[in-house]
Amino acid sequence: SYDKFGTLAEIVADAALTVGQAWRITDRADGIFDVVLAASVTINTTSIVQCVGAPTLAVSLRHDESTTIDQYGAVGSVDESSIFQDYADWATLQTGITKMRCGFNKQYMATDVTITTGTHLDLNGSTVKQVPDAVEAIFHNISTTDTHTEDHIYISNGILDGNSSSWAGDAQAFLVKLISVHQFSVIDVIFTS
Repeated sequence: SYDKFGTLAEIVADAALTVGQAWRITDRADGIFDVVLAASVTINTTSIVQCVGAPTLAVSLRHDESTTIDQYGAVGSVDESSIFQDYADWATLQTGITKMRCGFNKQYMATDVTITTGTHLDLNGSTVKQVPDAVEAIFHNISTTDTHTEDHIYISNGILDGNSSSWAGDAQAFLVKLISVHQFSVIDVIFTS
């Protein structure tokens, strides 16, 4: 549940914020953000945003099964690599299998995003395209350890679209590993080039 709602700009400018409030951020795909002490978190401008109206406070995205990349600030059709990376960094800090979700049936662009093992990236009917002229893969640097479920990357329900001729080294190895059942579980993902 939440106490109030508004845009991110309105909320971070509010001088009357108090620790413990919860806000539904309408321009962040209705994500619920909690008001916390800024000193207790690491500001990243996507899921944890410094307040300007009450500078000792910050708003922090509340994660649950329905959290999407849009709640981190992704809007689609622009380079959102840093937003994907912030979401992936959050997933890295979790234990067990962590689910990252895209918004439903959207178009995103990214490149050079490191996703760690133990992550399930649900594309949710969306397409993630490689940033034009990028020399890195969309997602890469993935561990090849294959001993437990937490050691897999699982990508499902969408399209990864990139210029495979520009993918070399780690990036090319990633594609080889990704389509190998021994290393990764991949269901309903289309690779284009």
